[in-house]
Amino acid sequence: MEQLKKCIGLNLYNYRNKAGLTLQQLSELTKVSKTMLSGIEKAEMNPSITTLWKIADGLKIPISWLMNEKKREITLVRNHDCTPTITETGYCIKTIFPFDPQKHIEVYVKEIEESHIIHSDGHREGIMEYLMIHEGTLEINIADTIYQLYEGDSIRFAADVEHSYKNIGKGSVKAYTIIYYPEKDMIEIT
Repeated sequence: MEQLKKCIGLNLYNYRNKAGLTLQQLSELTKVSKTMLSGIEKAEMNPSITTLWKIADGLKIPISWLMNEKKREITLVRNHDCTPTITETGYCIKTIFPFDPQKHIEVYVKEIEESHIIHSDGHREGIMEYLMIHEGTLEINIADTIYQLYEGDSIRFAADVEHSYKNIGKGSVKAYTIIYYPEKDMIEIT
């Protein structure tokens, strides 16, 4: 019951603020006292169903919205669950999180063998790449400017230009990559 009181209080506070209402204004809309509304928001008072209906009607929302606990989105990906998306001589790319149409990103890990080079002609305008070196030493050439990245280093760049990755260390390079795709020109797939 305590968790439900907290949930209702937080939801009421969020909806009232989203509507741009003071406690006094909400009180006038709902015919529920300002003291009661404040107590509900602070989870100090347990509202009756009648009070919840008055509040929901005043905010013009379904009553269930006041009681719905927001579920946290959690996706756990185990290392052994990441299967290679692209495997060619000298490198492998494993998808960790496939493209998310709401966030416009995808996350994967690149594994590049010693002395190997991966080349990209560049992606379309607006695409950003975030690269974090987990293991090894990588030389990245972005539009003829060379950067050396070591374990723990990160770089972000507009990926619409020619770029390449070269493993210049001993052993393989493991780099985590986030690709951001701009909203414009996105094709909706339903």
